[in-house]
Amino acid sequence: MPDRGNVIFSGNSGDWNVHTGSGTQNIRVNKDSRDATLQQVDQLITKLLAGLAELPSANAAIAAGEVVTVKTEAHAASPDKRLLRHALGRLAEAAAPAAGMIELSRQLADLVAQLVH
Repeated sequence: MPDRGNVIFSGNSGDWNVHTGSGTQNIRVNKDSRDATLQQVDQLITKLLAGLAELPSANAAIAAGEVVTVKTEAHAASPDKRLLRHALGRLAEAAAPAAGMIELSRQLADLVAQLVH
């Protein structure tokens, strides 16, 4: 392995020992952290959907559509960051009349950011 450059690993999990010019570094990749984040995303989505009744009907319809988009993209193998940003922005706007919904949409945005960093 060269002393510098990029190394790309793919797959769900594994352990690798990387030997570079001055030492060895163990790298552990674990799919479980993504699964745990997706579970949290799904829990927030459930709460958001349960809170739709707090919103005016037009806002509720927009929020419901954007929640579905966020869930679908978050679970995608290669989430579309642009689409997620757009959906999360529209969700936040639609949730504005309900303070609890705004907080849930912020939490959802934070979790999604962890997935697509």
